[in-house]
Amino acid sequence: MKASFLLTLSAMWLQAAQAAPGNVTSSIDAGGQRASSANYSQFASISSLSGTSAQSANVTSKPSFIGQIYTANGAAIVASRLTVPETQTVQFNAFAHLDDGSLLAIPSTTLPTNLVVWTSPLLTIDDAGLGTATAVYQDEANVQVSATWNGFTASLPSALTILNTLNDNFAPYDADTINDAWQVLHFGLNDPLHGRGHLDPDSDGTSNVLEWAAGTDPLSATSKLGFLTHNAQNDGGFQTTFTSVVGKSYRIQRSTDLQLWTTIATVTATDVITAYTDAPAPVGKAFYRIEPVLAE
Repeated sequence: MKASFLLTLSAMWLQAAQAAPGNVTSSIDAGGQRASSANYSQFASISSLSGTSAQSANVTSKPSFIGQIYTANGAAIVASRLTVPETQTVQFNAFAHLDDGSLLAIPSTTLPTNLVVWTSPLLTIDDAGLGTATAVYQDEANVQVSATWNGFTASLPSALTILNTLNDNFAPYDADTINDAWQVLHFGLNDPLHGRGHLDPDSDGTSNVLEWAAGTDPLSATSKLGFLTHNAQNDGGFQTTFTSVVGKSYRIQRSTDLQLWTTIATVTATDVITAYTDAPAPVGKAFYRIEPVLAE
């Protein structure tokens, strides 16, 4: 009696953690034999349906390939750039360290097995790894970023630097004209009840905005810009002295009608008291005022 048999292709292998196509095994021997390489073994029989592939929910088997077997043993993160201007963005990506020394990108997804939790004191980072730098009052170096995935924690190999590019956007002192760094210097990181521009915490009649412009101390009533003396000179000149801050520049302005003011000199203080002589002074009535030169 003659019997006919239809041999079908079958493949069997062990999946340790997760399988993905991509590694070529050695050639398959005669039907039912074992094929092996340094890292993989496969049992197979010859198929009459050559070139087909088999798959399941987690594994796809293709002719001449076998799923790579790996185990994650750590994580790593990288940044698209290491210097970030404040309020701008930087892209972070996470990778799984595999036991064969390679890296596997971790997809940006909210699935529990792939969720990456990002942490940084000066950035907000979404689930896709897009980070936005917060506003700062000065350049911030050594900004650390870390991420946790599947129980593994990774940090950037090099810290970020966030650049201060806007001088009046640091809360709670933002949008009040004054340089934020000056406010932090005098009032600390969070004292809007004393540090906002319109306030006068030392009660000397000069607001914080004017104290900042003049370079005076907003917490000392004796530190303020003002005239001290006025003296007519024998040669027809007129001398005035005023309080000043060393290194600060001031414009001396003159008017004969309190309507039109003309800058007659710009002086840079070398002492806490500065003298200026207007020579020759105009005949008749004249008025003078001092205006601090704001730094660029």
